[in-house]
Amino acid sequence: MVEGINNRSNIHPGQRPVTGVISAAEKAQAQEISKNLNQLLKDTGVITEAKPNGQILFKLNNQISGIANRLDILNFCRQNNIPTTPEPGFLNPQFTMSRNAAEKLLAEAGRPDSELVKKLKPTVLDKAVDAAGYVLGSLTGCAPIMGPEDIEQIKSAEPIEKKPEEPKEAEPIKPKESEVRHGSMLGDYMDMMCYPFNRPVSEEQARTLLIGLFEKISSDLQNIYEQGVFDQGHVDVVALEEMLADCSALLQRLRNTDLKINGSFYIDEDYRDLHSKLTEQFASKLVCNIEFDPQTGELSRVNIQTATDFVDEIRSLPKETVLQKINAGPYSSYFFRYFQDTPLANDREIALAAITNSIGNLQYVSEQLRGDKQFMLAAVQIMKDIGLPEMNFRNYLKNIVVADFWRDAKFTEAVINASPQFWYKATQVDNPQSALLRDCADTAAKLKNDFDITELERIPELKYAQHLLAERTILKEHPEQIRVTDPLTVVFYPKADYNGAFRGTEYCTIMDNPRQQMLLFENETDMDFKRYLRLLKDNLPPCFRSDYEPAAERKYLQIIMGGHGTKDITQWGPRSVYNLDPSDYADLEFVELVKSLNISEAYFVSCSVAEEEAAWINQVNRFSELLPENGKAIGPTAAANVNAWVLDPVSGKIQAVVYNKSYVSAYIASGGRKYQFPDKATILQKITENPGYFADLAGTEYADDEEIVKKALALALELPEPRLLQFVSERLRNERELIGPLLLTYPYWFYLAEPALRDDKQFVLAMINSAGSYAALYIQPHLSDRLAKDPDILAALQAH
Repeated sequence: MVEGINNRSNIHPGQRPVTGVISAAEKAQAQEISKNLNQLLKDTGVITEAKPNGQILFKLNNQISGIANRLDILNFCRQNNIPTTPEPGFLNPQFTMSRNAAEKLLAEAGRPDSELVKKLKPTVLDKAVDAAGYVLGSLTGCAPIMGPEDIEQIKSAEPIEKKPEEPKEAEPIKPKESEVRHGSMLGDYMDMMCYPFNRPVSEEQARTLLIGLFEKISSDLQNIYEQGVFDQGHVDVVALEEMLADCSALLQRLRNTDLKINGSFYIDEDYRDLHSKLTEQFASKLVCNIEFDPQTGELSRVNIQTATDFVDEIRSLPKETVLQKINAGPYSSYFFRYFQDTPLANDREIALAAITNSIGNLQYVSEQLRGDKQFMLAAVQIMKDIGLPEMNFRNYLKNIVVADFWRDAKFTEAVINASPQFWYKATQVDNPQSALLRDCADTAAKLKNDFDITELERIPELKYAQHLLAERTILKEHPEQIRVTDPLTVVFYPKADYNGAFRGTEYCTIMDNPRQQMLLFENETDMDFKRYLRLLKDNLPPCFRSDYEPAAERKYLQIIMGGHGTKDITQWGPRSVYNLDPSDYADLEFVELVKSLNISEAYFVSCSVAEEEAAWINQVNRFSELLPENGKAIGPTAAANVNAWVLDPVSGKIQAVVYNKSYVSAYIASGGRKYQFPDKATILQKITENPGYFADLAGTEYADDEEIVKKALALALELPEPRLLQFVSERLRNERELIGPLLLTYPYWFYLAEPALRDDKQFVLAMINSAGSYAALYIQPHLSDRLAKDPDILAALQAH
């Protein structure tokens, strides 16, 4: 670092947070500002919340978009003299500003032509590939820009007329001239460096190239750091210091010849981590142009310039050149994105060429063209012709197709024929006349209306939907047709699936087996789970019951339980109250329903439910206690998705589960065993060391022990860890003195209070005051029938 530079961290200092007590009106004002900002900044990666002192806290919920958005917001604030208080940590950026400052930002964000919101709106993918696009879109000369002279030459070049080729004498082979390649600062090294050579790169050659690259990057970063200005805005000093340190660390490792560089231009995991971190920090702001001789492999020049200048140069190219570059091959796949919101994005010829080159370019086509039904049908046909994977087909079409198009029978049928996974879209067609559309619409309607199977996107095509419908219909109307000699698999999947983890098609392997009988249920709550367990108990042939006699004639069923999970919970629905969690194992009805079924294997398709395995009470261990002695509960030891189900080739029964991560194993807990808790003194010590241990006591005598509960809730209030309240016994959740302090501090847990507290008028008034403007959400729905009509309670709710 250059001496005297560190004082740059004081440029544009933010005000310190306001301390002290604020009025209720000021608190309400801060909450309203935060609410309006969240609405305007929706889908930008920016979240705000009102702090207790009335300031507005800004959080960036994604590292890549967060870094860029943080700079955009901070630069706007600095240019408009809006003081902010950055907090430490660039990779998890957050900062605060006063209510008045936030109001000024709100006014700017609310303008229809707000430049601020335009900057923040690009998707996370856009932010992430801003720099990656520069390399992938340029490797075949999509943007052969060496400098101002070169770009001027391209602009002024006359279009080349194509003429019939005449026979020529063979010319002697000449040495290739020096070529220019452009790349993200840390793009894909194999493509960036090996592609032009068309031959393997030696380790020494790779080392020379990489050292030259990082030395130039470090030099340019140092210059930016010293100038303190970048892209017409001030540089985040902490970020630059981190980048310079990372460059120095990378160079040190590259110069250590004892560390070998592999064929992917990586040394080891530490090197890879530094490379990835630097990419995330730098990606959306800068681009480097790399020049080297393809014969010698010597690095000629690395020039870092701003992304804005780079894009402006590309956008100035004439249509003929743009079309030529788009058609250049697979390495130009990102080139078209530079023309988003330009007239070329509305050019049918350019757009279809871009989509043919890479279907991802569909998102950069103008809204006018995407609203043209014939154009979109042509795009669908291109997707079908190139054999696009089903998942990509879904991702590209789902949010791009104009909603009204699905009402058109011709369009919808064409999409279904191209990609059968869109079978459920037939429900939106105004007049489904063809047999295909009628079958799709009828099947979807019956699954939804008769069996509450609503997440139809996870069913990959019509034949599987019809299979599921037939099996559920048999269970409901003709249970005697269930074959007791063939395997029976019952799948419980969640209604809430925020990241698409349960849209995989692995379970179709089960339905593809001719001997398998698979029943699908969708849970939104743990009450749904109990309802479906009761349905199985009542409707399945008696031999599937655990108490069926003679015991030798009992038949087994296998169950699969899916949901977003942790060691303690499996999430069925959108809110935590709907989890399958330790409190359910204290529910006698749930326990008896599980025990009533003769379950041989219970598979959890839920992340980390077997974390810490037998050393700790986890979901797999808990569930195994409810199974017969020869039963098994099975789940992953860490976060993972199912990659495949392995079925017995003869019987068709599930034999094993394979996860998508090699280091994740399936932990198996034998049925019928009972976990042995330590003595009370040891339990108190364990809770002191780790309050989360209290969750393991749910449903046991220790969750009803006042001394243990008092200790756990005191720690829950201190940490804070309010979720521990849900594991307290029902009896003690009626004790105002015991649970009152925690509820008053965290009123959103009021629903866990037992009836006596919900009918305690003075306590409820205190809860309403604590919840403030959120009382109608957190308190009112859970009041006793008496207090729900009480005039004083209603007045208190109205006041907030």
